Amino acid sequence: MGRVTPVSISAILCLLLFCAIPGVGSAETPGIDVGNWWEYSFTDRNDVYWGDHVVVNTTGSVRLNVTSEITAQVDGVSQLVQVLTVTGQSTGTGYAPNITVTLVFTYSGFIKRLASNFSLIKSDVTVHVAQTSTHDYGEFGVYTYHYNLTVTSTNEFDPALDDYVGDSDLETFTQSENESLCHH
Repeated sequence: MGRVTPVSISAILCLLLFCAIPGVGSAETPGIDVGNWWEYSFTDRNDVYWGDHVVVNTTGSVRLNVTSEITAQVDGVSQLVQVLTVTGQSTGTGYAPNITVTLVFTYSGFIKRLASNFSLIKSDVTVHVAQTSTHDYGEFGVYTYHYNLTVTSTNEFDPALDDYVGDSDLETFTQSENESLCHH
């Protein structure tokens, strides 16, 4: 049975949950309003195994849109919070001898961030993966298999996670352990 590896799904969730958003100001002048949005285009390597190793490079985009502001208890204090919707899709096709694999990823959900400094307080993101694999068995025929997988990741941060890395560091966000989280 062919499958998408957990590494590729983790990479996508990482992109959605932890990548920095450009243009964020300081706590005194946040500069982000309802209606602002960011779109990230990316290429991701996905490893699928059907007896043979098939590499499927998907390309796509994710859009984050500031849709509303609410007041919520954060770190024990009533604070203004911005709600961002997450939408996106990526697709790709890979080949191995007698095998064609197509992947379609669909992303949806929301992220909540403090309006004062854009620190992350909650994310709830779903990634749906649709995989189609076609196998040519020569004289035995051609068979097509369809698989679907949905992963939802919900994370809350208390205290809020200050994950903004600055406009000059948008290529790679790095954890304190120097483990690379995401590229865009």
